Amino acid sequence: MTDAPFSCSCGKIKGTLAHATPKGGNHLLCHCSSCRAGALYCNVPLAPGQPVDLFQTLPENVTLSCGQDQLEPFSFGAKNLLRWKAKCCGVQVFSSQRSPKLPVIALVTERLENPEVIGPILSEAFVPKPGGKAGHKNVMAFVKVFGRAIGARLSGRWRQTPLFNAPDFEPIAAITQISSQDRKALLAANT
Repeated sequence: MTDAPFSCSCGKIKGTLAHATPKGGNHLLCHCSSCRAGALYCNVPLAPGQPVDLFQTLPENVTLSCGQDQLEPFSFGAKNLLRWKAKCCGVQVFSSQRSPKLPVIALVTERLENPEVIGPILSEAFVPKPGGKAGHKNVMAFVKVFGRAIGARLSGRWRQTPLFNAPDFEPIAAITQISSQDRKALLAANT
């Protein structure tokens, strides 16, 4: 088993990613406008069209050693993914589903002390195509992660998450809702 340390940029949030190998999850680039807007909201200097580099895995593989109180979720809609930002230094650390019952978490790879441990990029999501459409590359990498998530859901391991509190499994902090106008403004300023 390979464990990889990660932290926010100021070091107040620290943790370990277990199974930090190419087989332990899905190293991907996401081109979707929400991932890009999330990075821009956290002041990441993305080039126009640049995707966000993530590692998808199960929440049970993420352990926080300090700084859980520094995480704050934000979202671009009442049903959209949660993106987890560091209050202390403003960087994005994770993305997750809104409910821990679908146990998938994505760690921003820049947060890893040594991103090389997770191996090369395996897939890409929402890759722009002609005509304004988008598609995915290497869908099987996504299928494997979501297959493991189903196993975690059925076994009860979904409860092992640093982002939601037992027994009600609500997020550990209040969610900040970002308006669709603000999301569009973030993306428009990055063209």
